[in-house]
Amino acid sequence: MVRRLLLAILTVCSLAQWRCSTREVERKADTGKLERSETMKNGSSEGHTKARYRVDYVDEGATNPEFSQFRSELVRAFSIGDKGTIVSSISEDFEAGNEFGRGIEGLNGFLENEGSELRKKAFLDAITSGGRFSIIESDTFFHAPFYAPFTRDVECNEEGEWCGIIASKDVSLHKAPDKSSPILATLSYDIVTVVDGVDCTYGVTPEDQLCSWKRVRTVKGSDGYVDGELVKYVYGMTVGFRKENGIWKISSILVGRN
Repeated sequence: MVRRLLLAILTVCSLAQWRCSTREVERKADTGKLERSETMKNGSSEGHTKARYRVDYVDEGATNPEFSQFRSELVRAFSIGDKGTIVSSISEDFEAGNEFGRGIEGLNGFLENEGSELRKKAFLDAITSGGRFSIIESDTFFHAPFYAPFTRDVECNEEGEWCGIIASKDVSLHKAPDKSSPILATLSYDIVTVVDGVDCTYGVTPEDQLCSWKRVRTVKGSDGYVDGELVKYVYGMTVGFRKENGIWKISSILVGRN
């Protein structure tokens, strides 16, 4: 019965909604991988409720030799600019989000338009940061990075703030932006509110800044600074892969809330 229910959920999620499909399956079939807590206004059940998650790191791709080899080849191709290999790696219905569109034109826009070097770096970061498989009807997909399926519901509504994820294990939360500063807590794959940053430049989105330090607030209310490279914007780049005629292909590269 549970398997039939999950299959029904997957069936109604289209390819364009791959983040939805994976989120639903993981949330229902593997809820042990999430820690959910809610922060209520005035400590009551009334008012706005925010869901926060801590997501376990997993890289199911490493357990699949065929996908692992394909991913390694993509890393090589993007690292040296092997466009021929990159072009041959996209699916027939490849999409690059609202900004660039679909197919080869979408890929060209992603690779060549202004900011392409930052996008390539973000792509490599995403596909080497774990991920999960899912089956939609008879098709097999892989979704990267590891936290991509779990961030659809996350919101940070305060003006000037956004939600990030601590993309590593045992990250020190410091009282000040200094490694010698007192450690307030140790974070592992927590989703946090990012308040601001130190020495920042823009990344692939205005929110996804590149900073030496980022000031974050945890679900428990701790406020401090972490290494800026270890905080990722939850709606940053996500990459979808699809097995097409027995061969792995890139099906989507999405930035923001596409």
